[in-house]
Amino acid sequence: MTVQTDNPYTWRLTTSGGIPYKFLGMSGSFDPEEGEIQWSALILATHLSAVLTELFPPALIIGSVVIPRGGFMPGLPSMVANNISFESQDGEKPIDPFSFDSSAVFGTYHGSIKIIVTFGPSGTSGGSDPQDPRTFLEITSKAGGDFIFSPAEGGKLEEEKNDTGEVDPETGEVDEDDVEPAEGSGDSKKVVRTPNLPSTILVPTTEWNITWKQIPFDHFKNVVIHRLRKLNGKVNSLRIPWLYNATPETLLFAGFDYSEKYTWRDDKVATPPIDVTFKLLEKRVLWKNTIVGHNHVWEPGKGWRRLYIGADSTDAPYEDTDMNFLFKA
Repeated sequence: MTVQTDNPYTWRLTTSGGIPYKFLGMSGSFDPEEGEIQWSALILATHLSAVLTELFPPALIIGSVVIPRGGFMPGLPSMVANNISFESQDGEKPIDPFSFDSSAVFGTYHGSIKIIVTFGPSGTSGGSDPQDPRTFLEITSKAGGDFIFSPAEGGKLEEEKNDTGEVDPETGEVDEDDVEPAEGSGDSKKVVRTPNLPSTILVPTTEWNITWKQIPFDHFKNVVIHRLRKLNGKVNSLRIPWLYNATPETLLFAGFDYSEKYTWRDDKVATPPIDVTFKLLEKRVLWKNTIVGHNHVWEPGKGWRRLYIGADSTDAPYEDTDMNFLFKA
């Protein structure tokens, strides 16, 4: 059965780009943070290409900053288009939105088509700020750490004075409510005389993964790739505002992942947009009110020390650089 529709020229609603449509309805679901909405409407078949470009516009370049964009849902701009599907209004007539059958008799195809757009949350729905990379980057992190085996030479040992609590005669276990935090006995410390006394130092680390999407091919080739290569293997010389004001020399640029996909855009088939995820390894230890980073090493019996190398002992193991320049003009 053919679906009865109004004359397209009487449709009163238009997209943000001025394309008329007839709204059909929506459905969806939400949890405390995530959400998804399926939104459907009728449009003229000849307008499909324009709708695709409006919902999935190319990234915006401001100076050297690339900001991914997406068409937002009417009435809820925090939701942007993630997918669009289209179909005929019914089973009686086919559709030809790309006009491949230009010699067809008038009335062979439906003049309008049904589109179903899936919208989801995004940080690029009009709130992106080229001065604040956090508004157009996707950031994840994973905690980790390294263990350093450290000889105990130069160290001293001290017995604990605290009572470990009473032992239950039936279970043989200590009542934890009776146990006090350990502290030194105050007796004289004894110099370590066992050279292989086991001792390990935990160095907490955080692996940050920063994803920058939809970088135009030419911009990546001419600008971004050269900046990524310059940063590779270096530490930050300045604080990083877009990564919670990370302290200098605590972030090591540990490489990047590159993703290039085929595209449906006719003018970008040979130059598709690029997605890049670069990795920053954070080493941050608070030692005697000093932030210890990648250019510090653990000296047995002494603690954390800044390391210098080279013939004149003036160079650091990791060269530092301003990582913020990645997003500067």
